[in-house]
Amino acid sequence: MIFELCYIEAINYYQKKTWLSIVEPRFFRIFEADSEMNINNSYIFMNNNALSVANYLIDLAEQSGKHLQPLKLMKLVYIAYGFGLAVLDRSIIDPRFDKVEAWRFGPVIPSVYHSFKQYGKNDITDKTTMIVERDSGIQIITPQLEDKYAKAVCEMVWRNYGSKSGYELVNILHAEGTPWWSVYVKGCNNPIPEETTKRYYALLYKNTLAAKNK
Repeated sequence: MIFELCYIEAINYYQKKTWLSIVEPRFFRIFEADSEMNINNSYIFMNNNALSVANYLIDLAEQSGKHLQPLKLMKLVYIAYGFGLAVLDRSIIDPRFDKVEAWRFGPVIPSVYHSFKQYGKNDITDKTTMIVERDSGIQIITPQLEDKYAKAVCEMVWRNYGSKSGYELVNILHAEGTPWWSVYVKGCNNPIPEETTKRYYALLYKNTLAAKNK
């Protein structure tokens, strides 16, 4: 598979020169928000989390005139997470909130699964929302991905995997040697360690670069 690596390589270069791999501590609280924090938006939450990644992928699908189903969306979010670890050397989801587990049909982030499971095998028609309680009252917010580097990773993933069906992605993620393959036990939703995913996608990224440069 040929990835559009020049764009990502440029981002990676820029990141090494200026980003310093520092993640801003923009916390979100689902049930309570600190009223003393000066936030212009109507919510407080970390820019990078699995729901914001999922919503951005839904946007990309809509821009392409396509629809996503929950199974396909879950796999794309995981692939984006994997390449984020490899290319950006940091997670594009929030490990405090987004657990990654090995389920029967591949890697699953439960927060994404539970947010979209009501669609079953049907097309997703709306982005997910979150309920946040603040001093001013209950608010419903739509998680949005704001990190331009995370967006670039999602865009690369969409260009290269967006045409595949959910079951094709399951087969890719079930292949021998994948993070799912290394930890899956029938009937157990075992966690997939971040380092396992990072090593796998770093090697995939490296091998793809090498093939492209031949």
